[in-house]
Amino acid sequence: MSQIEYTTQEKKSEHLNLEERKIIERMQREKANKGEIARALLRDKSTIKREVKRGSVVQRRRNPSNSLNPDVPDYLEERKYFADVGQRVYEQNREHCGSKNKVVACADLVLFVEEKILGHLITFVERKLGIGLLFNAGSRGQEKIVEIIDKLQKEYGNHFSNIFKSITLDNGSEFSDSAGIEKGGRTAAYYAHPYSSFERGSNENWNGIVRRFIPKGSSFDKLTDMDMRRIAHYINTLPRKRFGYRTPLDLWNQHIHDILSA
Repeated sequence: MSQIEYTTQEKKSEHLNLEERKIIERMQREKANKGEIARALLRDKSTIKREVKRGSVVQRRRNPSNSLNPDVPDYLEERKYFADVGQRVYEQNREHCGSKNKVVACADLVLFVEEKILGHLITFVERKLGIGLLFNAGSRGQEKIVEIIDKLQKEYGNHFSNIFKSITLDNGSEFSDSAGIEKGGRTAAYYAHPYSSFERGSNENWNGIVRRFIPKGSSFDKLTDMDMRRIAHYINTLPRKRFGYRTPLDLWNQHIHDILSA
């Protein structure tokens, strides 16, 4: 989904990063124009144009036409933008300008840190009722998120689409597989604007409570599924003043009962 409207202040100019390149790739795939992409990323349109030009490669596909005209080519060519290509070109260019970028020079170490130390606990929070689900994905791969949603769909069966009508995600690379998330029209995936965590306020607040149990910088390697369930159950059974001191779990159980009884 294209992110056209935004309320954040324009940030100072700096190089595009990989996360922004993934947003460009996704929005291009969704047929957003360069102006829409520029507004979503708070970038100048010319920056997006240059990036798309640098990160585009020629793709060939068989011509679906059955014409017998010898002038009609067997294959058609089109230029498509890929985030990893844009990032690779950027890193190559940086190697030839001034002192080496330490992050680029230590790319393998950075990937190791992201994968092994940062981990990525995944949380899903229902905005209206405040109920939350907590998972230890084990890595930041986009396939892990699709696996989690597949598991939820299997658990709730035919009622999944009525329970999870839409999911609002941040712009991390682990959420970039929108097609896999929306597979078969089971739900609708929306993305918050870059640098706008307030658009997912309920989720951010819920994450803050999780951090009481798992401080930032902690390793998630030894966390079990039972640990995840205990933490989530504690948070979901905290009485909420806005619900007249009822708990999110009470409201969720009633909500599920109403859906299953309909």
